[in-house]
Amino acid sequence: MSVLLFGFCFPVTLAAQGYPPPVRGQKEIRSPHNPNIYVRYKNPTSEICRTANTKQKQFTGHIHLPPMTLAPVQQNYPINTFFWFVEAQERPESAPLTIWLNGGPGSSSLIGMFAEMGPCEAVPANPNSITTRARPFSWDKSSNMLFIDQPNQVGLSYDVPTNGTVALLDPNGTYRPNTTAPTNTKYYGDLGYTDEQFANLGNYSNIIYRIALLNGTFPSGNKEFTTNTTEISAMSAWHFLQAWLVNFPQYNPNSTGINLFAESYGGKYGPKFSTYFEEQNGRRETGELSKSDTVELHLESLGIINGCVDSAIQTPSYPKYANANPYGIKVISDEVRDAALNDYSKSDGCLARIQKCRTLLKESDPESFGDSNTVNEACDSANTYCNYIRDVYRASGRGYYDIASDSKDPFPYYYYLEYLNNATVQEAIGTPVNYTQSNTFVYRAFDSTGDFVRGGEVEDIAYLLSRGVKVSLIYGDRDYICNYMGGEAVSLAIDYPDKAAFKAAGYEDIRVNSSYVGGQVRQHGNFSFVRVYQSGHLVPSYQPETAYVIFDRMIRGVSIATGNKISRSGSNIYSTTGPADTNTTLRAPDRLPPVCFVRETSTCSLDQIFMIGGGKGVIYNGVLYNSSSDYSIPAGLGIGSGNGDGGSSSSSGSSSGSSRGKGNTGSVDNNSKKGDSAITLDARRASLLALALALAICIGDL
Repeated sequence: MSVLLFGFCFPVTLAAQGYPPPVRGQKEIRSPHNPNIYVRYKNPTSEICRTANTKQKQFTGHIHLPPMTLAPVQQNYPINTFFWFVEAQERPESAPLTIWLNGGPGSSSLIGMFAEMGPCEAVPANPNSITTRARPFSWDKSSNMLFIDQPNQVGLSYDVPTNGTVALLDPNGTYRPNTTAPTNTKYYGDLGYTDEQFANLGNYSNIIYRIALLNGTFPSGNKEFTTNTTEISAMSAWHFLQAWLVNFPQYNPNSTGINLFAESYGGKYGPKFSTYFEEQNGRRETGELSKSDTVELHLESLGIINGCVDSAIQTPSYPKYANANPYGIKVISDEVRDAALNDYSKSDGCLARIQKCRTLLKESDPESFGDSNTVNEACDSANTYCNYIRDVYRASGRGYYDIASDSKDPFPYYYYLEYLNNATVQEAIGTPVNYTQSNTFVYRAFDSTGDFVRGGEVEDIAYLLSRGVKVSLIYGDRDYICNYMGGEAVSLAIDYPDKAAFKAAGYEDIRVNSSYVGGQVRQHGNFSFVRVYQSGHLVPSYQPETAYVIFDRMIRGVSIATGNKISRSGSNIYSTTGPADTNTTLRAPDRLPPVCFVRETSTCSLDQIFMIGGGKGVIYNGVLYNSSSDYSIPAGLGIGSGNGDGGSSSSSGSSSGSSRGKGNTGSVDNNSKKGDSAITLDARRASLLALALALAICIGDL
């Protein structure tokens, strides 16, 4: 069995839980070109992350970049970037290398590893332990995989390890550096509040940082000690890969190339990182960079999954999708849609503000280093205004990442949050800091420069296509936050030589296996846009087999629709055939039963949040229950439950293994929320809403 994580009960261990054990047994390699850059790593066994082939090697650790590595950017802080590498299941010495990045900005790429397409997933073994099991359709079937927590302070990356606390009642999960959980004040009762008094408080902003706290070690939380634009992040990623490939040369795929896959905010990371890598390759050729001191990053493919690429293009898709989508779930009225679209297009609206931001950017911050207050203020203002259009959806109570679910959707399940904060796991992978899946301080750094609306990604994709890089835009059609309608609009806006031929290509079914069509694709040569049926934001979680098939076909350069060999250059370039639009309508699945994960309280009802604040109930494997007798494991999880298949074909032809991927013939549009008690007071609802509004920053995480 893999490492076990013992369940805990709030009254006993809440304040004591936390600090990682000392890091021991790491290997260190100094860069031959700069001894101040070094790698410290460990070799965790397959018990930590169970793989399909127990002979697959794994490496976890950090690459240290000293201050001023990113010059001329002002970087007066150390960068320690965490990575988790897993060999391909077969022939790793000749396999391609795929880099995976989650988005945010500020979200950990271990989300992808443990909740999406990595080699393993964390699942409950019994009430007192969590283990891992191999994922059937993990992407290491076709490639070596490298998961990178970036930029600095994200996930298990850090600048300076700093002790602090995280408040479970903070909906953003923000840790507070240089604090300690008190031993005599754990719950609201310790502050003298009765249940009734606490339920009817008007202001929770101070109290939530005094109760239900977990100790831990975290990055500094200084937003000046991380990057604040995507361009600077690209520079940091390039330096990371230089150090990684120099020190792990056996995995440098000179012939098969590097694939970069990025998700969500990765719609910005992917194009800009890839373009920077290509530009650095060019500088090596001209002699601006020394070939003896650097390595080529031979980019073969760029995949973007439910990416927010360009807000100037994608913003209108928010009210359009909320009003009319393939699932017949009408979230906003025609009048609200039209008003939102007017706010986008009017003379002082969203688009005009984005254009002003980009004009000033070219004039005053052409490198997009985020060092012009004038540009930062204009871009931040544009982003704030455009967010109002996106947030017409908020009142619906539906999930931003899956329109078929409500806002408390527990899928994909968050057991990995508890697993990665277990001391045995921390020691095995060599981390001096606790795991946080999204970092508010990093988000705020990017938000302060208006990075979300600065643009340039569409031009970057055109540049990459002109250089022969394969590009695929892949979108689950149940996602709202970076929805497929906006993704399609981006695909049609890419101004490259084959733009007309791409637009003329029809939509063709994606034949995943002998019985299942997983979506539709428009493809012309190296460029494709994919709509994945019955999938939310994290496509590999909802449709594991479909996602793997698309990934495998894409990096091999074959037809995404059929898997057949195609011509990608010359006079007879392959194009898909079919209708000009993708108009398939579908039925949404039933909503999942609620599960309250205490490290992700967005999954918890109001009653459960107050239970956490009052130290009531019991917690097993990070999940809150009313009592021990209520313990259960979600269907399909746990050791020995089902066949563990992440995407086998079901009798109905659906790519299954995840109940969130299946359509259902039952009622589609039930707006009732689960988990709210009938006795919940109106004042209590209002006060908790006030709490959420006071604290919430919209982290477009994942």
